[in-house]
Amino acid sequence: MLSLRLDAFSAQFSRPEDPRFWIRIELPAGEDAIVSDFFPGALDDYQMAAALAQALERLEIRRLSSLTFRKLGPVGADETAEVLQRIGRVLDAFAVRTRRFIDARQLLAEHGQQHLRVNFVRLSHPGGHA
Repeated sequence: MLSLRLDAFSAQFSRPEDPRFWIRIELPAGEDAIVSDFFPGALDDYQMAAALAQALERLEIRRLSSLTFRKLGPVGADETAEVLQRIGRVLDAFAVRTRRFIDARQLLAEHGQQHLRVNFVRLSHPGGHA
Protein backbone atom coordinates (compact mmCIF):
# COMPACT_ATOMS: atom_id res chain seq x y z
CA MET A 1 0.00 0.00 0.00
CA LEU A 2 1.29 3.44 -0.89
CA SER A 3 1.42 6.25 1.64
CA LEU A 4 0.71 9.72 0.28
CA ARG A 5 2.07 13.02 1.54
CA LEU A 6 1.06 16.28 -0.15
CA ASP A 7 2.70 19.67 -0.06
CA ALA A 8 2.09 22.80 -2.13
CA PHE A 9 4.25 21.54 -5.01
CA SER A 10 4.07 17.76 -5.14
CA ALA A 11 2.56 14.45 -4.12
CA GLN A 12 5.08 12.07 -2.56
CA PHE A 13 4.35 8.36 -2.46
CA SER A 14 6.23 5.92 -0.26
CA ARG A 15 5.89 2.41 1.14
CA PRO A 16 6.36 1.98 4.89
CA GLU A 17 7.70 -1.54 4.34
CA ASP A 18 10.35 -0.33 1.85
CA PRO A 19 12.14 2.87 2.93
CA ARG A 20 14.08 3.01 -0.37
CA PHE A 21 10.88 3.30 -2.46
CA TRP A 22 9.84 6.82 -3.45
CA ILE A 23 7.81 8.52 -6.22
CA ARG A 24 7.26 12.27 -6.39
CA ILE A 25 4.75 13.70 -8.87
CA GLU A 26 4.67 17.46 -9.33
CA LEU A 27 1.41 19.32 -8.74
CA PRO A 28 -0.81 20.27 -10.29
CA ALA A 29 -0.86 16.91 -12.04
CA GLY A 30 -3.09 16.42 -15.03
CA GLU A 31 -2.96 14.92 -18.51
CA ASP A 32 0.75 15.76 -18.70
CA ALA A 33 2.25 14.56 -15.42
CA ILE A 34 5.82 15.15 -14.26
CA VAL A 35 7.67 12.61 -12.12
CA SER A 36 10.53 14.41 -10.40
CA ASP A 37 11.73 11.53 -8.18
CA PHE A 38 11.57 7.82 -8.95
CA PHE A 39 13.27 5.30 -6.67
CA PRO A 40 12.00 1.71 -7.02
CA GLY A 41 13.53 0.39 -3.83
CA ALA A 42 13.06 -3.38 -3.66
CA LEU A 43 10.29 -3.46 -6.28
CA ASP A 44 10.76 -5.22 -9.60
CA ASP A 45 9.69 -3.56 -12.85
CA TYR A 46 6.13 -4.95 -12.78
CA GLN A 47 5.59 -3.98 -9.15
CA MET A 48 6.95 -0.51 -9.90
CA ALA A 49 4.55 -0.18 -12.84
CA ALA A 50 1.68 -1.12 -10.52
CA ALA A 51 2.86 1.41 -7.92
CA LEU A 52 3.09 4.15 -10.57
CA ALA A 53 -0.44 3.30 -11.78
CA GLN A 54 -1.72 3.40 -8.21
CA ALA A 55 -0.04 6.76 -7.55
CA LEU A 56 -1.61 8.33 -10.65
CA GLU A 57 -4.98 6.81 -9.76
CA ARG A 58 -4.78 8.28 -6.24
CA LEU A 59 -4.24 11.69 -7.86
CA GLU A 60 -7.34 10.99 -9.99
CA ILE A 61 -5.43 11.30 -13.26
CA ARG A 62 -7.64 9.42 -15.67
CA ARG A 63 -6.71 10.92 -19.04
CA LEU A 64 -2.93 10.67 -18.96
CA SER A 65 -1.39 11.93 -22.21
CA SER A 66 2.25 12.02 -21.16
CA LEU A 67 4.67 11.35 -18.34
CA THR A 68 7.94 13.22 -18.03
CA PHE A 69 10.65 11.80 -15.78
CA ARG A 70 12.97 14.64 -14.78
CA LYS A 71 16.57 14.72 -13.58
CA LEU A 72 17.44 11.10 -14.30
CA GLY A 73 21.15 11.78 -14.14
CA PRO A 74 23.93 13.51 -16.05
CA VAL A 75 23.60 13.40 -19.84
CA GLY A 76 25.78 10.61 -21.26
CA ALA A 77 26.65 8.94 -17.95
CA ASP A 78 26.59 5.12 -17.80
CA GLU A 79 24.39 5.16 -14.70
CA THR A 80 21.92 7.44 -16.49
CA ALA A 81 21.68 4.92 -19.34
CA GLU A 82 20.91 2.18 -16.79
CA VAL A 83 18.18 4.32 -15.20
CA LEU A 84 16.67 5.01 -18.62
CA GLN A 85 16.60 1.27 -19.41
CA ARG A 86 14.88 0.51 -16.12
CA ILE A 87 12.29 3.25 -16.58
CA GLY A 88 11.69 1.99 -20.12
CA ARG A 89 10.86 -1.48 -18.79
CA VAL A 90 8.63 -0.03 -16.08
CA LEU A 91 6.81 2.12 -18.64
CA ASP A 92 6.27 -0.86 -20.95
CA ALA A 93 4.66 -2.75 -18.05
CA PHE A 94 2.69 0.36 -17.03
CA ALA A 95 1.33 0.74 -20.56
CA VAL A 96 0.10 -2.87 -20.63
CA ARG A 97 -1.37 -2.61 -17.14
CA THR A 98 -3.26 0.61 -17.88
CA ARG A 99 -4.26 -0.27 -21.47
CA ARG A 100 -2.14 2.44 -23.06
CA PHE A 101 0.09 2.46 -26.11
CA ILE A 102 3.40 4.32 -25.93
CA ASP A 103 3.16 6.63 -28.91
CA ALA A 104 6.54 8.34 -28.53
CA ARG A 105 9.60 8.45 -26.26
CA GLN A 106 11.65 11.61 -26.27
CA LEU A 107 14.99 12.13 -24.53
CA LEU A 108 15.47 15.70 -23.39
CA ALA A 109 18.44 17.45 -21.81
CA GLU A 110 18.31 20.48 -19.58
CA HIS A 111 21.17 21.95 -17.52
CA GLY A 112 23.22 18.79 -18.13
CA GLN A 113 20.46 16.51 -16.78
CA GLN A 114 18.66 13.83 -18.78
CA HIS A 115 14.85 13.78 -18.89
CA LEU A 116 12.47 11.32 -20.56
CA ARG A 117 9.05 12.25 -21.90
CA VAL A 118 6.66 9.49 -22.94
CA ASN A 119 3.43 10.15 -24.84
CA PHE A 120 0.52 7.73 -24.50
CA VAL A 121 -2.55 6.82 -26.47
CA ARG A 122 -5.32 5.15 -24.48
CA LEU A 123 -6.43 1.88 -26.02
CA SER A 124 -10.18 1.49 -26.29
CA HIS A 125 -12.09 -1.47 -24.98
CA PRO A 126 -13.69 -3.86 -27.48
CA GLY A 127 -16.76 -2.11 -28.78
CA GLY A 128 -15.02 1.26 -28.98
CA HIS A 129 -15.49 2.57 -25.42
CA ALA A 130 -12.47 3.86 -23.50
